[in-house]
Amino acid sequence: MLLPYSFQVNAPAVLPTFGANASVALTTDMYLGAAAPAQATITVYGEGRTWTATADVPWLKLSNGTGAGKASLTLDYLPSKLQVGIYTGLITIKSNDGQSVGLPVTLTVKPASDKILASEAGVALTVTPTWSRLTRTLQINDSSGAIGNWSASSDQAWLSTAKSGNSLTLSANPASLPSNAISYATVTLRSTNPSISAPEPIKVALWNGATTPTAITRINQVYTNIAADPIRPLIYVHNGGSAIDVYNVYTSQKTATLTGLGATLGNMTISPNGDKLYALDMATSSLVAIDLATAAKINTWNLSSALTNATRIKAIRPNGVEIIITNIGSAYLASNGKFITNTGINVGDLTATADGKKIYAQNEGISPSTTWAYSVDYSDLNGGTLNVSPLAPATGVTGISSGGVMSNGADIAVSADGSRVYTANGAPYRCSSLSPVNLSFISALPGGDAYPNNVKVASDGRVFCGISGWYSSSDVWVHGADGTLIRGFKFAGYAKNLLDRQMAVSGDGLMLIGLTNDPLLAIVPVGP
Repeated sequence: MLLPYSFQVNAPAVLPTFGANASVALTTDMYLGAAAPAQATITVYGEGRTWTATADVPWLKLSNGTGAGKASLTLDYLPSKLQVGIYTGLITIKSNDGQSVGLPVTLTVKPASDKILASEAGVALTVTPTWSRLTRTLQINDSSGAIGNWSASSDQAWLSTAKSGNSLTLSANPASLPSNAISYATVTLRSTNPSISAPEPIKVALWNGATTPTAITRINQVYTNIAADPIRPLIYVHNGGSAIDVYNVYTSQKTATLTGLGATLGNMTISPNGDKLYALDMATSSLVAIDLATAAKINTWNLSSALTNATRIKAIRPNGVEIIITNIGSAYLASNGKFITNTGINVGDLTATADGKKIYAQNEGISPSTTWAYSVDYSDLNGGTLNVSPLAPATGVTGISSGGVMSNGADIAVSADGSRVYTANGAPYRCSSLSPVNLSFISALPGGDAYPNNVKVASDGRVFCGISGWYSSSDVWVHGADGTLIRGFKFAGYAKNLLDRQMAVSGDGLMLIGLTNDPLLAIVPVGP
């Protein structure tokens, strides 16, 4: 017997179309080093479904990886490790019923067309009972040509900033600072120009000394290489071994020994802002980088060339990017040791202006001496491009030789602003002043004797000329920025001498340090 049944078949519910869209276009750009593009909101239309969301590149970050129904998630850009170039990525959103939506993302990282940089990246300040160097005025360079289109702020209450046109004056009040200690501050520059990348900070250190040094300190130690910290009252010395000793020039005390750096250390250089110390290890043909904030070795890279006692290195910061230049023709990005270019600089001692835009070199121990000038420029294109070319003055002459005027080259120095170049040569028996434009001889500094082998320029512009003078009454002379003779000092003992190129000036310009073959480490208070 059949019973009557009634069936009703309903059509399945129709879900809304699965999809997703972004609140803004996902094709955007930014300047290298500038702030990341604004966050985007992605709306997922997944009613009646669960879904997953993924990004296929590490420079994109989604706030959520899963969801259900209609919901929103945010997209952040993480470009800090990207170089100049065009980058593409894909946001993929998949539903549990097998549907998917792809949202392509394109980010263009453009080279910073403009930069804002201080004339010096590091500043040393000092106060003692009778000495005071608590202010420094820097020039601020806006490559866009704007005047005063910037602001400056200090992260410490004891350091104030004052702006006038494109000049920045830093002033310190040490009243609240601990005695016999180094205090640190960072000054940050900001600009309203959107094409200016994040500017490098200005690093400042202040020594608050309980006493004022009055006498020369002579420490009986064998050292062969010296480097002075540009912001701290510290020097770094070694004897060609595996360790570097650190001394405070105001207390004359050894404050640390940096070990495990290499086997046979050679020439040293320091970041212009005091961040890192670099030293050659000749045994392994490598360069060692030490973080001076932590006193730890942070990197070692192979220079792929045999190193000797004649190999020199120089840390410079053209356009705010730290580069290590060698006198064996190579240049490296200090951030990672990447080889950048062959510079064509294959001679002698090196010196550079504070902005890293000019390099000067002189051959060593050759008669007649020859000096060279180079123009330097760096851009972020192609992961970093360094251009080094002989400086061409108005006469069209390049790589200008000093001819027979000077012989037996020993040392070369340039003022921070690049207005004055100085050389120390075995002859003539005075340190020489050269034109920074064409390297022609201008004049001889009045203080000196046979045979000049050291020349340095302090942060206040004073010039120090040292000699290899076995029997001289003085072996270092201090000159004003205008070249006038101020006074002389005696470093080495009888029938002993300063080592070639082993004189240094503290970052504040108040202390002079030298190595002699007595052997001695001599620390001389010069004062303001």
